[in-house]
Amino acid sequence: MLIGASRARSGNYRIILQLGVKQLRLMVLRHTEADLPEVVVNDSTDLSSSSFADALQQFSETYSKLDLKKAEVTLVLGLTRYQSVTVDRPDVPAQDIAASLAFQLGELVDLAPEEMVTDYYELAYQASGQDKVVAVVANKAELKQWTHDIVACGWVPVKISVSEIELATLHSQAERAELCLYPLPRGYLAQIYHRGKLCFTRALSGLQSIQHYSKEEIKLGALEPLATELQRSMDYYESQLRQAPVKTIKLALQHSLLDEVTQSLTELLAVDVQRYHYEDWMSELCEGDFSDLDAFAAAKVAHEDSTQAKESS
Repeated sequence: MLIGASRARSGNYRIILQLGVKQLRLMVLRHTEADLPEVVVNDSTDLSSSSFADALQQFSETYSKLDLKKAEVTLVLGLTRYQSVTVDRPDVPAQDIAASLAFQLGELVDLAPEEMVTDYYELAYQASGQDKVVAVVANKAELKQWTHDIVACGWVPVKISVSEIELATLHSQAERAELCLYPLPRGYLAQIYHRGKLCFTRALSGLQSIQHYSKEEIKLGALEPLATELQRSMDYYESQLRQAPVKTIKLALQHSLLDEVTQSLTELLAVDVQRYHYEDWMSELCEGDFSDLDAFAAAKVAHEDSTQAKESS
């Protein structure tokens, strides 16, 4: 989304890098004519004691037998690696919106205009009388360095995107809207999808993690703060966006008492709350804790882009 690079001839593989605040994930896809991508590597490394460049070199050495030279790379930034802000659509031609955002954001982000790389996306629905876009802002120097490090490995960066956009790919064209809740390093990400499109996104950053709640605590109402924030999100979707109520909530969360969590939230919200399940093509190499969903979503997009490019050539 944020940066494009000229394409070079790639080999048999494509790479997804998912960059979080403390972790870098490598996902390697094998080119295939099948409807879904074939994942051959899903690995991660801790960034607390190594740099992005060192982590890439480690991956490159570990998987040297795959011959990843000139493999095309999609870099997906986790929510901690960029900032997103909803703003009024700039009164400029469509092709100039992304560039103009740096001067509109002012004190809304903690970067000076000259330090920003800006882009934007649009949600499927607008509140009555509003014309908004979601501005996406990343640090120009960091992006430049990460791109340089990818090239230094002999790989070809072709796309930089952000997690909140990619995740929508994992949701179907269902007629009824659903809310999905994802884990963040601190808090949760709530998104609402309708007909496969992203309609609402909100980071619930002020909430205590529910990870260690006991069965007794859950029964006594420990999930009420989370339920309140989910209800506010659904109320906004229904009242401000004038859409039919959300009927399903899916939890892409790991919890030893997830059945109790889903039951408690169902009772608190009077909405069907379910576990999120990895798609079948992910199951063999998935982590199981949903920390890799951003990469899987980007893998699906990358595969679809590759297939469309072949069909049009």
